[in-house]
Amino acid sequence: MAARCAPPDHHRRLAVLRRVLHDETLPLRTRTAAALVLLYAQPVSRIVRLIIADVAEDGETLTVGLCG
Repeated sequence: MAARCAPPDHHRRLAVLRRVLHDETLPLRTRTAAALVLLYAQPVSRIVRLIIADVAEDGETLTVGLCG
């Protein structure tokens, strides 16, 4: 049986989020997926199923449809 890791505490999660938002050496796809996990607690299995149609932009707001 695989060991389960505890989720990061609030301070660690914010530190990682800060890195993925600002570290341009990381690929944009990686940064985007990590931000969705860290901000919205989305499982990676849901993120990898997102398609272009799940993203809407109206000139002012960018929306990602996460309701699967």
